[in-house]
Amino acid sequence: MPAPLLLCDTPGLLYRGFFALPDSIKGADGRPVNALIGSVNMTLWCVEKYKPRAVVMCFGQESADYRVEAYPDYHAARPEMPDDLAWQWERAPDLYRALGWTVLGHESLEADDLMHSLCVAETEAGGRSYILTGDRDMFQCANDTVRVLMQRARQEGPDDMGPEEVLATYGVTPAQGASAFVNPLTALGMVETMKMEGHTALVHTAAASNLGQMLNKICLKDGIGLVNIVRSKEQAAILHKIGAKYVVDSTSDSFIDDLTNALVETGATLAFDAIGGGRLAGQILTCMETAANKTAKVYSRYGSSVHKQVYIYGGLDMRPTELIRSFGMAWGIGGWLLFPFLQKIGPADGARLRQRVVDELKTTFASHYTQVVSLQEALQLSNIAAYGKRATGEKYLINPNKGGWHKAQ
Repeated sequence: MPAPLLLCDTPGLLYRGFFALPDSIKGADGRPVNALIGSVNMTLWCVEKYKPRAVVMCFGQESADYRVEAYPDYHAARPEMPDDLAWQWERAPDLYRALGWTVLGHESLEADDLMHSLCVAETEAGGRSYILTGDRDMFQCANDTVRVLMQRARQEGPDDMGPEEVLATYGVTPAQGASAFVNPLTALGMVETMKMEGHTALVHTAAASNLGQMLNKICLKDGIGLVNIVRSKEQAAILHKIGAKYVVDSTSDSFIDDLTNALVETGATLAFDAIGGGRLAGQILTCMETAANKTAKVYSRYGSSVHKQVYIYGGLDMRPTELIRSFGMAWGIGGWLLFPFLQKIGPADGARLRQRVVDELKTTFASHYTQVVSLQEALQLSNIAAYGKRATGEKYLINPNKGGWHKAQ
């Protein structure tokens, strides 16, 4: 078996060394070298223990371009780098090269992007990797050929963590961790938006999806009315099985009446639509208007005064959105995305939602997958055709390290 590759989160090592060691550790010129000493000592400890065939010190951009584009406030609250650390940072690459280590950086990616890419390449070549870091996000890389060396405060060396250790320590697998962001926070964001805008119940389309099932579990647990719109009897059965009360099938001849009755019972005036194209958004608004008028106390030629809102957050149907104006004047239609929502609610509320995901990751927010594929398999035409259908309830997990390379060693 070949010796492993050691991939180092250099920014994390430098920051940890700078703040963990006293600034009285100085070079001949009187400048602090605590960050340099700390990063080298920890790396040497790992070199001695794991005997890697090569050491790669990974640098990168402070905030990767693609992450800032997705979330403009990414790292916005991070303080400026201290001057003494910046001075050491500039000199670190030459020191590492003098020790015989490879220094790798990228102008638009972060160090963790590079480490993950390198461990994928190493696995594909039949090798093994260790990732030295203090960032728990890297646990998603842990598998049979990649182990994470997690730095801890006040201990000599890092914790050696594979999938089993991640599961034992945190109660979740790397695959579960990979599903702990977009769908759970989107479902929670829908409920938070409902509360913020003064609505009391929800409508959701493509409701049998993984996200839709999470939303049902949230609403059942929190006592919130939810009207689920599906596109087949099979999808309706999925939701009924998990306890959904209001499920209507858009392919049924009685769809409009069924939807209106469900809206009367729940009082839902806010919808999140993953379909996007066609008439569905307009039909929802029309049924909301009809439901509101069934309990109206006075007549108005302008329709109900109850505000009805549809947010489109997906595009399963790429046709134009078609509205037939039969829902009065108190209505709105717009777009909704997770990252702008997180910016709007701020860090404190965002942390509150993330904590709920952590607390309920194996219950409310459990995901299931149609298939786990490697990067190579994700590019196969048969798989592209399968997940390109945008079929409700079919979710693929890409495991870049899948492939059984460890079995061939």
